Amino acid sequence: MESWSFNDSIIWENMYPICGSNKQSPININSETVTDCNLLCQVKFQNKPSDCQVAFQNGMVKVNCTGSSLMYRGNTYTLKPNLKYGRPSISIHIPSLHSIDNKKYDVEVIMVYSSFSEGPKSNDNGIIVSRLLNRYGGNYGPCNDFINQFINQIPTESLDNYLHVDVSPDWGPESLIPSKKSFYTYDGSIPYPLKSVGCLENYRWIVFTHIDNIGETNYNILKENIGTDSRPTQALNGRIVLYNDGHKDDIMKQLENPPFSTDKFLKCKKVKSHKAPKTIVINEVDETGISSNTLNNIKNILLLITIILMLVLSYYFVKLLFKRFWIQKILRTLAGRDKITDSVWLAWKDTRKVMKKELFTNSRDSDL
Repeated sequence: MESWSFNDSIIWENMYPICGSNKQSPININSETVTDCNLLCQVKFQNKPSDCQVAFQNGMVKVNCTGSSLMYRGNTYTLKPNLKYGRPSISIHIPSLHSIDNKKYDVEVIMVYSSFSEGPKSNDNGIIVSRLLNRYGGNYGPCNDFINQFINQIPTESLDNYLHVDVSPDWGPESLIPSKKSFYTYDGSIPYPLKSVGCLENYRWIVFTHIDNIGETNYNILKENIGTDSRPTQALNGRIVLYNDGHKDDIMKQLENPPFSTDKFLKCKKVKSHKAPKTIVINEVDETGISSNTLNNIKNILLLITIILMLVLSYYFVKLLFKRFWIQKILRTLAGRDKITDSVWLAWKDTRKVMKKELFTNSRDSDL
């Protein structure tokens, strides 16, 4: 086992010149400058349960599991360790290796699906899949369950060999793959030196955008026993970061299993669109020949006329109640005779007589 540490990552290139080249990982991902890769970056996982082996080497938790694979751009890559270069299947880093919009996360778990030709002379060394984790206040979540089954068995000392850990029959990398597979992807390197070759490049990174949970308990165990095993972000150096919004998986499934109908009559099957539908305003015309817009205008005018009529009727109705002395009687009943005394009541009646007399006089003058 070669001697190096994440604490001296700034001088890795003195030992391994490739660690200072132009396509190193991790990077900061600027979500505002990524390019949509459409159907050009499809990934299909075939993950299976596995046995579990763990080690603690170079200040990093290493986990080995086998039997799973993925397909990317027509090529198949296998999740397995590379014993020649001392590379594990899975490694855990705290804090996260990558940052998104300059934001780091509590933990990052990476899985290396290698090509059959992995090595310093290969143009395609494999796919590195990343899951970002944060503490959300509870010991739950598939990623937390994945870690929970071996975390208490991780050796506290650095050993050359891996230790076998008993895990549940369904334990495996499937727990690290989110249901919605939106991700960023770019060309990069292994984020730590491999035996005799350093920070090997020509890997394609897939960084899932969905942030899963790591429990406070598991995080504290990693933090207290590991400290920090994360390499600083490296310069992008003109590399293009692509983005897959996760909806492409549905399209690929339809292409693999086209919705052909077995009916003898040709029928079309609607496909859900993941883009916001455009609003189309259609000026429909009914049987009367009047457009829908004109009908709406007529309805609004009629509604306004109705409101005005109701206000006018309300005014005359209240006036009638005063004229018949009904409102005054109601007020005296509610307020009581002690507040509306007989003198007030007589004054109201006198006012009513005056109003009647004026009304009669005005009416007679108008007749003349």
